[in-house]
Amino acid sequence: HALTEPSIGLTRAHCAYALGTALMRAWGEDQRQDLLERAEPLLREAFEAYSTETSETAPLDAADVAILIAQLRGMARDFEGALAAWPIAIERYEALPPSENRTINLGVAYGNMGSLYEEHGHLQAAFDSYSKALRLFLEAGDRLWVPKVLKDLTRLAKVGWSFYTVLSGRLPANRLDTLEALFATPVRPVEILVAKIIPYF
Repeated sequence: HALTEPSIGLTRAHCAYALGTALMRAWGEDQRQDLLERAEPLLREAFEAYSTETSETAPLDAADVAILIAQLRGMARDFEGALAAWPIAIERYEALPPSENRTINLGVAYGNMGSLYEEHGHLQAAFDSYSKALRLFLEAGDRLWVPKVLKDLTRLAKVGWSFYTVLSGRLPANRLDTLEALFATPVRPVEILVAKIIPYF
């Protein structure tokens, strides 16, 4: 039997998704930039196809591919591209019906945004993203990710509090006179969060 047009489109999307994912995994082994350059158009083709398909699984597939595209931009060291891609992935997952998988993947997306912000010195945005990730993992009852995000928050809180001591005049400001541009407000001590999480374990 001949394939119908929607089936052809969906088959192409699955093939592009699989090949793009394989190229990303290959990049993890030898860090060749051309692998990412080949993977991205395939993933974008899959994303566009899933976005227009009416099959039951297409919305989830589109959300999964959106996460891969955001991860790829981060792997390519494209801060602006990754920062633009993660909200698209988040939007796609938020549009899905409630489920544990949806909640966990939203947490992963916010956690990755937090790492991206932290790496580029946007500490308050990083703290906000990590906090959203933590709430989502707690909501899902996921014991694997909660300790990891708590570790991220603890590290960030310590760095942020050190920055605050300089900005508040507790240390000579001229020692780190560029800090105000990086971080202008104190991070809440993470111990407050930890106190709320302990009963969860």
